[in-house]
Amino acid sequence: MMTSKLENIISCLFVYIISIFFFFSSSNFSYDSAVFPKVIASILAVLNTILLFQTFIKREKVKQKEGKKIFLPKKTIFTLIFTMVYVLLINIGGFILLTPIYIFIISSELGYRNKTISIIIALATTFTIYLVFKVVLGVPVPSGFLFS
Repeated sequence: MMTSKLENIISCLFVYIISIFFFFSSSNFSYDSAVFPKVIASILAVLNTILLFQTFIKREKVKQKEGKKIFLPKKTIFTLIFTMVYVLLINIGGFILLTPIYIFIISSELGYRNKTISIIIALATTFTIYLVFKVVLGVPVPSGFLFS
């Protein structure tokens, strides 16, 4: 069984590989287009380095027990399954219809009980994302078969 320290080291190596890949992949872009991916890749590498230093400096406080099983709470499983369903149905129902429903159901399932605020947040988030992508960036959002 891997220790927490070994898991962090392996994770850090994986993140370094991803950072380097994105940094050098963005070299094919124009200068303006390459700035953002390079900055993000660099920030990711710096934060990863901090995690790596913390891994070596920090002592493991609790020894892990042999045979420790991974436990996924019901809310996590529901969120993963519901997200997959949302992704599968977005081309049928469309972004405008399914996104507020998705946000409302996920927030309710994760424990937020004020239904009025949940509806307002779901609608406002959907409207904001729509405005940013469709109006500001000119990127279309899925309209779905129902609204085509």
